[in-house]
Amino acid sequence: HIFDHSVYQSTIITEFNLTCEASWETDAAQSTFFAGQLVGCFLFGILADRNGRRIVILVNLLLMAITGIATAMSPDMITFTIMRFLNAATAAGVFQTAYVLGLEMVGPGYRVPCSMAGQYVFALGELVLGVLGMQFRGWRMLQLMISAPLVGGIFYWCIVPESPRWLQTQGKHYEVTKLLRRIAMVNGKALPESLLSTSTGDIQNVTPRSPSLTRDRAETEQSDYGAATLQDSSDLNLSHRRGSSNSNLLRQRSSTTKDPERLINSYMEPPENMIDLLKTPLLCLRLAVMIFIWMVTTAVYYGISLHTAELGGSDTGPNKPYITFILSALMELPGYTLAIIMQVTIGRKPALALSLLLAGLSCSGAGFVYEQSPGHALMATLIGKVGITSAFGIIYLYTTEVFPTSSRNTVLGLCSTMGRLGGMVAPFSDKLKVFYPPLPLLVFGCASVIAAGAALVQPETKGTKLPATISDALAIGGRRAPLSLVAVGSDDYDQTDSLLPDLENNAQDRVL
Repeated sequence: HIFDHSVYQSTIITEFNLTCEASWETDAAQSTFFAGQLVGCFLFGILADRNGRRIVILVNLLLMAITGIATAMSPDMITFTIMRFLNAATAAGVFQTAYVLGLEMVGPGYRVPCSMAGQYVFALGELVLGVLGMQFRGWRMLQLMISAPLVGGIFYWCIVPESPRWLQTQGKHYEVTKLLRRIAMVNGKALPESLLSTSTGDIQNVTPRSPSLTRDRAETEQSDYGAATLQDSSDLNLSHRRGSSNSNLLRQRSSTTKDPERLINSYMEPPENMIDLLKTPLLCLRLAVMIFIWMVTTAVYYGISLHTAELGGSDTGPNKPYITFILSALMELPGYTLAIIMQVTIGRKPALALSLLLAGLSCSGAGFVYEQSPGHALMATLIGKVGITSAFGIIYLYTTEVFPTSSRNTVLGLCSTMGRLGGMVAPFSDKLKVFYPPLPLLVFGCASVIAAGAALVQPETKGTKLPATISDALAIGGRRAPLSLVAVGSDDYDQTDSLLPDLENNAQDRVL
């Protein structure tokens, strides 16, 4: 076959001769890429909740570099498809786990700028990719250019710490204290006195496995670890709790304990997990609604992108694919800006609902004028892209704030996985044009409006602590009407929530 190289120097189609009867392999490779994202979102979400955020990010960064470079060196289509699957899985694991880790390192006042910073960087990465694509027209060189820098991810281990919240839910109190000491030193702040004794041998405020644990039994069970002195727990303000806040507390001090972490864990209940969350009807309902919103948001986001390119005119110059891609990335910047403004002023729930409503009305309007006025249809579609981009930026933060630390990464992975299913459906919306050309845009509009209504039944999380336990998650939104639109109050940029859920209220503020 003879190929036109005026736009692309080389592609997988030209190198592997994917024409005629082999053309289906291109679509299969793209579907496999999305399948990799599905697997990565869910699998690494579970692993991050079980083994920690830090190790999952590091391993995925290195695997992402290896599979990316291997993709560029693929000798055939089968190898290419397999490497793309693995690369997509690791990329999904890196993005969502790093997102959660970033949010767990800050208080409520900094969650919005922290979360949206990641979205801005994502859009800037798209811009860089478009520019690199214009310079390197061969797919192998372009793949190498975006994969080789990931090798530097090995230095990530020396720079970024583990999530203090995750460590706390696992009962690793000594590691939390050590990390807080490091944070306090870097930030030039003093560590609260309530934490100092934990790192010098005190074993404080541990919730026993059973409320019926008596002083005599405690003394007996501690005998294997050395002498211990029990003190009255009425003055304690620190506990590791699960469920009810009325758990009996013990304050134990041992100067001869050789394995304090073991002693602590012996009185702690096992950490909560995703199974515990699924046993809670209210959280299951919130999860189902969130999954629906994710599916609609992702489907409309990719669907609008496809139809925007379609309305972009008839110019077929060699730079058109790159310019269209860059302009699409630029469209996301005002969307993320809108998300920031709304989240810090009116709250997460109304911001998400209004963003989806904007996208829905814009897409519906574009559908109504699609045939009569293509120019106005393009303008309305671009406004819809701003709205759905805003919703995409909000939903990541909103999901992490609604669900507890013990299953946060798993829930985000599940929602993102279901969202990818919505993204896979988006390209097939083009088939609806057979019945009525504007029908895809009208479907996007109606789905977005329905999702906006669904968002109103979710709780408001503005200004709240990140829930550490299921009981914390159930308490979110308890003092607000279920369908209230605008959140009362504001995120506090001077006070941040406690890294340890039961520390005194200003403990983290003294450290961060």
